[in-house]
Amino acid sequence: MDGARQTGAAQNRPQCADPISCPVLAVGAQAHLGKEVANQMAQVARDLRGVVIPAADHNVALENPGGLAHA
Repeated sequence: MDGARQTGAAQNRPQCADPISCPVLAVGAQAHLGKEVANQMAQVARDLRGVVIPAADHNVALENPGGLAHA
């Protein structure tokens, strides 16, 4: 891990001690990150629902707006 990532991780660590308590929707795209978004958010959120939007890549809202609205 490079210096910038180590610094960022150290700065973010205190926030992980107090998880997000409101409902969180973690949205990943089928062709970009997928379930990884929910996996990462699970580390900092208590009430989490993860979804993977099909037929979408980096810009989910433009590539599959209906799928995102349905989520």
